[in-house]
Amino acid sequence: MLPKAAEPLIAHLSVAFYHPTFQRFILLIVGAVLAMGRRTVTATLWTVRSLMHGHASSYHRVFSRSPWSAWILGRVLAAIILERIPDDQPVILSVDDTAALHKGKKVYGKGCHHDAVRSTHSHIV
Repeated sequence: MLPKAAEPLIAHLSVAFYHPTFQRFILLIVGAVLAMGRRTVTATLWTVRSLMHGHASSYHRVFSRSPWSAWILGRVLAAIILERIPDDQPVILSVDDTAALHKGKKVYGKGCHHDAVRSTHSHIV
């Protein structure tokens, strides 16, 4: 199903998933690459429907209920990217902290950084 050149790259990602979830994740990756238009789970499944095993809802659960770690997946992806950057090239990271210095209830994007557990009505964290 996967091209031989992509197998080592995709195999590195398996550490973030349990085996059944990883098999579904691979099919979703293939479907996302081949799908035309929006890359929704339904569109990717429609593209690879002949390769799909089981009910479509089990593929939707990869993102909603299946136990996998986005942190591990991100670390593996970062390592794969950094391996391919030559040592003499700088690594430039983009960080958006524009909302960090502004105060008030109506600051755009501030809700993304709102800590609901530690905040109260009078003190927003």
